[in-house]
Amino acid sequence: MEAKFDKDASRYHQAVYMRKRLDLLKAIDNALAPLFMGQLKNVHKRCVATFRTELVDGLKGEGYDFGKVVKEAGGRVEKDFIERAQGGYFG
Repeated sequence: MEAKFDKDASRYHQAVYMRKRLDLLKAIDNALAPLFMGQLKNVHKRCVATFRTELVDGLKGEGYDFGKVVKEAGGRVEKDFIERAQGGYFG
């Protein structure tokens, strides 16, 4: 969308073009930000549920190390959350 705008708007005075471009980007951001935040909340809920499941599974049986189980489960879940948030993959 930006490329088409840049091509079509190139005939305008540079200051007008830059102002219009910023207006367009702001409008796009305002429209998409709530959707993105909603998806992040969903990923967060999913990661918390995964952490709980991994924690419960890791604490079953004898001879577990609580700190190790928490650290490993937390590390995996945190990595997954960051990858999904940065990559835009929320599925």
